[in-house]
Amino acid sequence: MKKLSSTKTRASRQAPAPPSGDVDPTSSNKFLSESRALFLTVSATVLVYANSLSGSFLFDDTKQIVGNPSLKSWGSVIGAFTSDVWAFQRQTLTADVPPPYYRPLFTIYLTVNYKLFGLWEPGWHLMNLLVHTLATAGVVVRRP
Repeated sequence: MKKLSSTKTRASRQAPAPPSGDVDPTSSNKFLSESRALFLTVSATVLVYANSLSGSFLFDDTKQIVGNPSLKSWGSVIGAFTSDVWAFQRQTLTADVPPPYYRPLFTIYLTVNYKLFGLWEPGWHLMNLLVHTLATAGVVVRRP
């Protein structure tokens, strides 16, 4: 008799098995698997930003890209770590120089883009689309 009651107690502590008709949430047959979520998110990102490929430079792009002579030289990569992002404009003595702020990776990004595309706007927008898509994919992809 004792043996039966201890078996019964042990069985009641175990988690019940899911009914045969239910889908296990950890199975690979989920409707929105990680690969589907990644595909949908990347597709949505590309669709949202694709209209920018035919656009021109806007806002501060004219000053930061077109009017920035330092982007033409790889020396700006080293200079990015020792000066602010608007340092090139201080040499022109214009009155509307924005306050200095330090963005070395941004300056390197601009220099690489300039070396790849020059002033060809679709190339710049394509690179921005790629960066946005990779950042979005990075948010969706989960590491265990």
